[in-house]
Amino acid sequence: MTRRAFTLIELLVVISIVGTLIGLLAPALASARASAHRAACGANLRGIGQAVQMYRNANRDRLPVAIWFADAGTTALSPWDRLERYLDAVPPRRDWDTGEAVTGQPWACPADDEWAVNYGFSYYYAPMHFFQALGPRYHNEANRLFSQPEAVIFLDGDWFHPGAGSERKNALRADGSVGRFEGRLFTMR
Repeated sequence: MTRRAFTLIELLVVISIVGTLIGLLAPALASARASAHRAACGANLRGIGQAVQMYRNANRDRLPVAIWFADAGTTALSPWDRLERYLDAVPPRRDWDTGEAVTGQPWACPADDEWAVNYGFSYYYAPMHFFQALGPRYHNEANRLFSQPEAVIFLDGDWFHPGAGSERKNALRADGSVGRFEGRLFTMR
């Protein structure tokens, strides 16, 4: 009885075919993962949008105040600390042993492996600069600007999603919709 074994050439051909198939499938898998991350990020922003609306309903139609970028390391948690009870999620905290932020949904975008690890949050609160600049007048001016349906309330803190330019960012608009950031926060009227 003779046993026939594979020759070296046959093995190399099979390995090259498998390698080619993997090479063809890898971009599709990466694209699928990026789409899943973008969808999860959009779901996070929708939840945050609902929390903002509940906050506004409970606080005479005012936006949460924040004058610093949220950072779990410095315990500067605004506006997230004001939205915490509406999100039903524990805010990020700093793990003092590793120096990294301990975070999760809805605070962090699944595609974010830099900002959330450092700060605990992936999303940038757009009205923050108006609160800094306007001082006591912030409620009137900020609420006027961000009452426009297309005004951006939150957006990705950085370009986590594949693509080019600012259109890689997701944005939560004042009307509660989530879409691609179009490069402007609001329209001056």
